[in-house]
Amino acid sequence: MNRPLSRKLHVTLLATALGLTTFIAACGGGGGSAAEVRVASVSAITADTPPTYDNLATFSVAGANLDVGVTASATGCTGPAVLSGATATAVKVTCTPSRDGDISLSVSAAGGAMLKTASFTVPKPQVRMTTSLGSLLIELEPAKAPITVKNFLAYVQDGFYVNTVFHRIISTFMAQGGGFTFGTNYTAKTPTRPTITLEKTSATGLSNTAKTIAMARTSAADSATSQFFINLVDNAFLNAQGSSDGNGYAVFGTVVTTTDVNSDATLAALKAVPVLNNGGGEVSLPTNPPVITAISRVR
Repeated sequence: MNRPLSRKLHVTLLATALGLTTFIAACGGGGGSAAEVRVASVSAITADTPPTYDNLATFSVAGANLDVGVTASATGCTGPAVLSGATATAVKVTCTPSRDGDISLSVSAAGGAMLKTASFTVPKPQVRMTTSLGSLLIELEPAKAPITVKNFLAYVQDGFYVNTVFHRIISTFMAQGGGFTFGTNYTAKTPTRPTITLEKTSATGLSNTAKTIAMARTSAADSATSQFFINLVDNAFLNAQGSSDGNGYAVFGTVVTTTDVNSDATLAALKAVPVLNNGGGEVSLPTNPPVITAISRVR
């Protein structure tokens, strides 16, 4: 048989119930909410496509809580930027490789804590030059000669070299081109870009050996614009002889042969071009100058 509670016990139970209710409300059960702390983490950084020199590269970052905000930094890759539109599990980052070889991309929390770093390899850029004698594949050295490579690629991108000729060829020395067109006579192609600073071989570690490409210039060291030459033999005497030597000619790439491009055959054809006295005593003026018919970057 149930009996009524004593007044003392009833008051005690009521006080306990009220205390419990207050406790639950303070913990969120009654509609309150404590601030949630979300911390970003990164599980992987991958390149959307293989990064190439001087072209904007996009990277995918995977992780958790990435929408709270992350930052990016890079080595060998300029202008790292986090793109808008991040989700909790994914964000995109871009930067532009400024050299060939190894580069790295790092993602950090908004507060500065490093979350992850990934490394990537950038191949040396290549340019295919099609001439009336065949094609040449030129592999460039931006890590060693960045000023000269950027200048050459700018002329390539502009299409400046199309319809220019090799106007000076000495089979035991070099073949020079990139400055003149040819109709009934030679005409200098204009306008050219500003002159560039000479990148001395003593500093770059490159050398005027057979099959390398270098910049032609006047007697002034920092005077190169568009004209280049291909060494047909080893020409070490064209190198700068030490850091104090203001002379020398800037090497910035090498002509290479692949299964797709037989550059060796084209170089042999250049060597065999008939030449005349150029009027200054040098037998170097082609009777039928080879023409650059097309040129483009292929890597």
